[in-house]
Amino acid sequence: MESTGTPGKIQITENVKTELDKFETTLQFEKREAFEVKGKGLMQTYYLE
Repeated sequence: MESTGTPGKIQITENVKTELDKFETTLQFEKREAFEVKGKGLMQTYYLE
């Protein structure tokens, strides 16, 4: 995951986003293109805005 991120941005997995969505927050997410992660398969990630 570190190698696919962008310096200065927080990248989270879809599972983390799902958990954060359960709370009443003003967090915003930027959906990224899904990519292959070794040992995990295709993963959807988001940047925390």
